[in-house]
Amino acid sequence: MPARYEKQPFSSLFIPKTFIKTYYDRTFAMDFHSHSNLELMYLVSGSMSVEQPDGTRTDFESHQFVLIVHECFHRLIPLSDNIELLVLELSAPP
Repeated sequence: MPARYEKQPFSSLFIPKTFIKTYYDRTFAMDFHSHSNLELMYLVSGSMSVEQPDGTRTDFESHQFVLIVHECFHRLIPLSDNIELLVLELSAPP
């Protein structure tokens, strides 16, 4: 049976652009913004919400991932203190 998909290395599909390890508490405030890349976040500890300009909010807690597509306006809202967040931005190859 022929393969349906040609095997490709990961780097030909997405290119890591930025990796950030950051810490927040309840006093943190973020403006709405977007990225030209995919944004993959992993919440190591604490709880946060991702809000879109229309008021839609999605809460996430420790050990959960959030994927935000490119050009999606959003902001992060801390819901606890002692937040540790890992953020990886990925772009498609040119």
